[in-house]
Amino acid sequence: MKMMKKVVSVVLLGAMAFSVAGCGKNYQVVSKKDFTNALEEVCDLDEDDWYDYTTYYSHSEHDIDCYDGDFHYEWIQFDSNKHAMDFFEDHFYDDYQDMMDDKDFDGRTSSRLTDSEGYILLNGESHSDDFYDDDLYGGIFCKEDVVVIVLVRSDRDRDIDTVNEFLRAIGYPHP
Repeated sequence: MKMMKKVVSVVLLGAMAFSVAGCGKNYQVVSKKDFTNALEEVCDLDEDDWYDYTTYYSHSEHDIDCYDGDFHYEWIQFDSNKHAMDFFEDHFYDDYQDMMDDKDFDGRTSSRLTDSEGYILLNGESHSDDFYDDDLYGGIFCKEDVVVIVLVRSDRDRDIDTVNEFLRAIGYPHP
């Protein structure tokens, strides 16, 4: 019986480690329609609450930008994966790495960066002058030619639940 408990424990531990290791990798790029549908259905927002800046950033084709109090939702489509990755790295990942190197974050975080995709998941408080100096919960993602930002500057359970519900609605992992 003792041996069976050990085997079950090892199997469960392995399954948990596998699911944690893969949680940030198993999402597909979200379409503009699915993103705006989530804004409407999860956040009870409508077209008057966000703006499509189209070519706001260099090489961008659409930029759905929505601020709702402490919440920031943004979906940016670029003309190529290369330009999306350049934007993700230059505007977020480099500052995130500096924050982590300077030990300016208290809480849980994870990130991944490859040549073609990346993400940053945050649950804690940043003390960085360059990367959101505040309580943070949510994520920043780059997949294919799209960059997605879903963040709240809050640590309230209700706000965290809203971010989690939004990320679930678009099929993205949460912290």
